[in-house]
Parts: sequence; C-alpha cells; structure tokens
Amino acid sequence: GKYFTRELSNQLKEKFKQEGVKNMSVSVLDQLVEEGFEQGEVKRESKAILRTLNKRFKQVPKKIEKRLFAITNLEKLENLADFAYDCTTLAEFEKALK
Repeated sequence: GKYFTRELSNQLKEKFKQEGVKNMSVSVLDQLVEEGFEQGEVKRESKAILRTLNKRFKQVPKKIEKRLFAITNLEKLENLADFAYDCTTLAEFEKALK
C-alpha cells in the first residue's frame, strides 16, 4: 500500500545496511523508521474516521475534514474513531475535535 508498514521499515533498514550507510546510527535510523510508521498510522486512522463519518452522515464538511487531518496524536485519533460511531450529529463530533 501507500503507507509505511513494519515490513517496509525492516526492508529500509536492511537496504541502508547493505548500502553501507555508516554515518547514520542505528538508533537514529530506528527513530526515523518509527516516525514514518506512526505517520502512516495517523493517516490511516484519520481516513478511517472520515469514512465512518461519511457513511453515517452522508457528507462531511471540508472544515471538519481539515481539522481531522490536522490531528497528529494517534491516541486522540483512536478516541475520535470510537466517538465517530457514538456521536449523534456532525456538530457533536466537531466539538470533540477541539
């Protein structure tokens, strides 16, 4: 897929090792890989929330979509994913974005 997966991160680490990237410590590389993986998770979670909202409420205004995709905290997104099922209106969901 388009996103950073654990398998892709392991392939990237191996490729760096094979090509002799010696100026970058393994811990820095691991950190970069982890950040890339987390960014992929955040994007996936945001898209899943948007799909849920679109299915429940037919059309999500762009302002809500923009605010949703501006969130980078995975835990907050996971909570919003649950709330996307429980909220009764889009206005209620929008309040939870704050």
